[in-house]
Amino acid sequence: MAKKAKLRKSRIPKVDSSIKKRLLIFLVSSFVILIILNLRISYLQFAPTVAGRNLSDEARRQQRETITIMPRRGNLLDRNGMGLAFSVEVDTISVTPSRLLASNGEEITKEEVAHVFSDIFDLYYEEVLEKLHTDEISVRVVERAEQARVTELREWIIENRVARNNYHARYYKTLSS
Repeated sequence: MAKKAKLRKSRIPKVDSSIKKRLLIFLVSSFVILIILNLRISYLQFAPTVAGRNLSDEARRQQRETITIMPRRGNLLDRNGMGLAFSVEVDTISVTPSRLLASNGEEITKEEVAHVFSDIFDLYYEEVLEKLHTDEISVRVVERAEQARVTELREWIIENRVARNNYHARYYKTLSS
């Protein structure tokens, strides 16, 4: 029996003390990092801090935001290959009033934005300003904008945070009998 116990002990390799130290350091540092991350997450989640409230408000806003994506439709042809309905791209220009910032980070006034849109698109200044003062996330200012005016607006869009979305319109050919 003593011989069997001696064989078992000889089969188990001895671990070097430097490996034990490295393993212990790794385990302790991993445990400390997990504790720090857990404390930070708990602080953001449960502490009534400004950061926690701001994150909660931003999360609520993102969850309630509705974004409509219009699908691109193809052309309709009759059996002879003649077009019945054609899809054409038109520009719809919308503005996010809460995020009107210049490229340098300064806020742009809603009055300035209303003035620019009323000049370029021949809109009434008061109507544009009223749209910009709503609490909506995104406000559609111009629908079916002409390409020449959109090109004129592009220079202003580069300097400001104005959303430009492409929507598609469908035009039907009149059929004669």
